[in-house]
Amino acid sequence: MVQMLSSIEPNSAQGDEVTVRSVLDDATRRLDEGELSDQLEVNARLRLVIGKIYSTLGEYDQAIKQTKQALQTLVSLHGEEDLIVARAYASLAQFEIPAGRYSDAERNFLKASALFEKLGQPSILISDNGSLGHVYYWTGRFDDAERFFRDSLVVLNGAGPSKDARLGHALSALGSVLENQGKREEAIEYHRQGVAAQTAYYGPDHTETAEAYNDLGNTLLSVNRYDEALDAHLHCLNIRTRLLDASHPDMAVTMNNLAITYIRLDQSAKAIPMLLQTIDIRLESLGRFHPATCSSLGNLARAYMQSGQLEIALGAYNEAIEAAEQTVGQDHMMSMVFRANKGECLTKLGRYEEAQEVLSREYENAKRLFGETHFRTKIIAEQLADLHTKNRESVDAALCQERADPDRSGQKVFDEDDD
Repeated sequence: MVQMLSSIEPNSAQGDEVTVRSVLDDATRRLDEGELSDQLEVNARLRLVIGKIYSTLGEYDQAIKQTKQALQTLVSLHGEEDLIVARAYASLAQFEIPAGRYSDAERNFLKASALFEKLGQPSILISDNGSLGHVYYWTGRFDDAERFFRDSLVVLNGAGPSKDARLGHALSALGSVLENQGKREEAIEYHRQGVAAQTAYYGPDHTETAEAYNDLGNTLLSVNRYDEALDAHLHCLNIRTRLLDASHPDMAVTMNNLAITYIRLDQSAKAIPMLLQTIDIRLESLGRFHPATCSSLGNLARAYMQSGQLEIALGAYNEAIEAAEQTVGQDHMMSMVFRANKGECLTKLGRYEEAQEVLSREYENAKRLFGETHFRTKIIAEQLADLHTKNRESVDAALCQERADPDRSGQKVFDEDDD
């Protein structure tokens, strides 16, 4: 039964997720009805396998449920201080990250790390399914995330990319962190190393290789290298289309980021239907109050604004802001981005006093959170400069333009990609 379940992992199933899910659901039902209840070790290990495969299908709640059941059984059999128990805690945390359960994931990663240390194993846990560094990243603690992934690369020093999958994941993850710290050229270099490492380990036609191309495309987009970003995202889409069902959450990641690329290329007509499909997938798999869903809501608003549908865009920004503030908090970078872009939309609508209030507040927020020289702060300064120019406040416009980032001219609003 373990061999049967292991053989249906989606990278080898070529997208036939209906069959995969039916096998998983049947195996879960049989275990729940008492099969193997007299072989608790086998029962628990099967649930770990089932949980992992559910996670590859984007069924994170089921993955978490099966892993928790396995963990409870394993603790009863072995006690806490056992390697298989430590690994189960780490697996549980990895599934909690894409489900948006960051506090749970952090607690379980720390639990696993402490157990590994007690058992004489490396306590820095970096894997192909997520890590404590990813929790730091998604909760906006970028300095902590950078330290984690740099420490991970030290631990992995000497590992060949074709022999150890963790190397490629650490390289790509560090690239994403550096991008959000404004160290974009350094980030691109780490992402390129990540693509090479993932290709060496997994081969060119694998979902993990696709993820590395996705991350590279995001960072290329952040430095306005649009054609290169489009190539990277299309490469990612081609791999995932061959391997995954159309409703898989990773397809939503690809379509979200490809839509952003089309927006930057002034092709919002291509972006809007792609984002609507993305949001449908994310509402079904993740719910409204998840960072990934929020990012797509904000990007849809951006696409409407670019296409000149300003009233629709304003309503979409309000929806994105409400969801983001409830999901990640008012001071999170995502919430600030959406509020600033709403200010840009108000400027385009000629509602200058409202735009002034929004953009001035967000400029001060950005200075407080990131500093005056950070690229996101400079983008808001450019948005303010545009507002004052349109409102014939030439003195204020000149002052704000001095604060803006000349390297990002033409990109006066910003968006949320998926890493």
